[in-house]
Amino acid sequence: MANLKDIRDRIKSVKSIQKVTKAMKMVAAAKMRRAQERMEEARPYTQRLQSVIGHLLPDVDREMLNLLYVRPVKRIAYVVVTSDRGLAGSFNSHVLKKAQSEIDKIGKEKVDLFCIGKKARDHFKGRDYKIIESHLDFWNDLSFGDAIQIGKGIISHFTDGNVDEIHVVYNEFVNIANQYAESEKLLPLEFSEEDLSHPERLYEPDKNQLVKSLIPRHLNIQVWK
Repeated sequence: MANLKDIRDRIKSVKSIQKVTKAMKMVAAAKMRRAQERMEEARPYTQRLQSVIGHLLPDVDREMLNLLYVRPVKRIAYVVVTSDRGLAGSFNSHVLKKAQSEIDKIGKEKVDLFCIGKKARDHFKGRDYKIIESHLDFWNDLSFGDAIQIGKGIISHFTDGNVDEIHVVYNEFVNIANQYAESEKLLPLEFSEEDLSHPERLYEPDKNQLVKSLIPRHLNIQVWK
């Protein structure tokens, strides 16, 4: 039976753990707040850039830029975005489940993978998938420059003709309490029927030059987002 001293030591230990846990929560909350602010600040620019490109795409020659070229789909690459660590609730499991479901429909022999985060790498490496690149241990200091470097390998994999489409699977952020797994086609870029209904606009320089300039910027932002 524990004596009074043992009980006091345990109480002291529990209080110490509570202090550490509280400090960790404060640090995590601050990081979340900064990430959320950066995302919210970038959202209007991202949406407007995507809208402009959508208006331009119907009128440009897709063969002038490899990023626009649509070809028969024989092989697909998936960019799967997870965290490096666990204890994140359903953050990783929903993304992995979504990615696995889509890959199972295609057949893993027709899929290349870019794994962003250790959880994605470990999940697919253990199942003998073809992983082209893995990017780990960079979330704490992620910058737009990091996204550009990651994007270069992904984009060149498409422009070199290794795959016919690239999809990204990630958590779409609604608010701190709500995120959901989303799968989005990254390449080739496409336009919707709504883009065809907009009135004619004048662009300077011409549409082809604008598309060549804006699309790499758009893709870098999509990867960073």
